[in-house]
Amino acid sequence: MIGRAIRRGTHARRWIALEIEGDVAAVAQRRDHGVTITVADLPSHRATTILRLEAATTVSLRLAAGALTAGDDRGRIVVVDLHTGSVVRDVRVSA
Repeated sequence: MIGRAIRRGTHARRWIALEIEGDVAAVAQRRDHGVTITVADLPSHRATTILRLEAATTVSLRLAAGALTAGDDRGRIVVVDLHTGSVVRDVRVSA
């Protein structure tokens, strides 16, 4: 999936964040609903996790220790265990 998106070029304009750690990549793309984050296994070119953050316009990503941490401009912080696909943390920070 990642390789195909790079070749198409049109997808690259909607990318807002990219994080790579070893054989895993996380790509955040702006969509009509908000932001979609796709985590992919690079050797197999397969998506392993998809996370949708409704109404978000920007995100920050971090891949470390088998987990994806994503924070958005609406104050959400979500941590996903990439081995199980389960959400480990889901909090909202307010000012």
